[in-house]
Amino acid sequence: MNKKTAAVLFFIASTIINIIIVLVLMILLFFLFYFILKSGVMRTLPIIFMIGLLGGSIISQRLMTYIFDKYHLEEKMEPLFNFRGKNKKNHPED
Repeated sequence: MNKKTAAVLFFIASTIINIIIVLVLMILLFFLFYFILKSGVMRTLPIIFMIGLLGGSIISQRLMTYIFDKYHLEEKMEPLFNFRGKNKKNHPED
């Protein structure tokens, strides 16, 4: 497996994990608001949605950064998009 394939697989796995975290957070927030507001929970759905997306994204970003640093994935992956003008000549290890 080359570095680009590893980067793509990490990207796909982190996206799936992000979706799962957001959904779990939204469900937990829905039940929390349901037990607090009994009758007015439907009015809070936009707030639950926004808090779930923001909170899930923050949690997912920190989790991926922790995993990236813990397992030293920087050496094992290559960026998918090259915005700084570097080319393959600068990476002789491939």
